[in-house]
Amino acid sequence: LKLPEYKGNPPRLAIELNPTDSRGNPTKKRGLMMRDVGELETFRDLIGEEGLDDLMEIIVEVNPEKGKKKRREEEKEDVIEI
Repeated sequence: LKLPEYKGNPPRLAIELNPTDSRGNPTKKRGLMMRDVGELETFRDLIGEEGLDDLMEIIVEVNPEKGKKKRREEEKEDVIEI
């Protein structure tokens, strides 16, 4: 990814990680952008965090299935403790 000049910083190159669908099209509007080795290492450490898998399982359980909407009277506010 080529980044333009910004606030006195010269134009640079960066890596953008963005998941793709079966046709190779990006699934997100913006991906994960890394401009140097330090940012890459930081993201590696964050993704390797022990509790991240458990947190994602909780989020998947709580989030509604795609395409299904609840009526207002069916909605119930839950509190998730992390």
